[in-house]
Amino acid sequence: MSKNTNDIQLKIANRKPVQVSFEELIEHLPQPPKGWIAEKFQGETIFLGNYSISQVSQIYTQQSKQITIRIFDWAFNSALYTPFLMTTDFSQESTEGYNKSIKIDNISGKEYTYSSKRSLNLLVYNKFFVQIEAIKIEKTELREWWQLVDYKSLIKLNNN
Repeated sequence: MSKNTNDIQLKIANRKPVQVSFEELIEHLPQPPKGWIAEKFQGETIFLGNYSISQVSQIYTQQSKQITIRIFDWAFNSALYTPFLMTTDFSQESTEGYNKSIKIDNISGKEYTYSSKRSLNLLVYNKFFVQIEAIKIEKTELREWWQLVDYKSLIKLNNN
């Protein structure tokens, strides 16, 4: 396991996770920028024994361009975040595109580009998994959508 993963496990070992309901997460989906249309959002909270996961998503369109933003509350469930963090040490490049490790605003993640599809996946506070999937979007536009996600307010959700 990477040093990053071990550090995270030590930080959260004594912390009791606060589950955020999908109703609260919906408020953290970004408003569509000018010229974009937001479809109806979707959300759910799933309970399995002592574990629960909340997730929300929304699709945004502008002509042939499409963005899907998903926010998951993994509630510090190590079975979910550890495999993702392990992949942040992996990169691949081919004639078809790439899959590389990234860090934005000191947040670990992955960026994928294949053909006309792009994806940005970041793990905020080792609890909230934010996924931005795009069709017919440039790399710079994908990063601009990340800036629309108020990830700092997600961090505050766990501190309430």
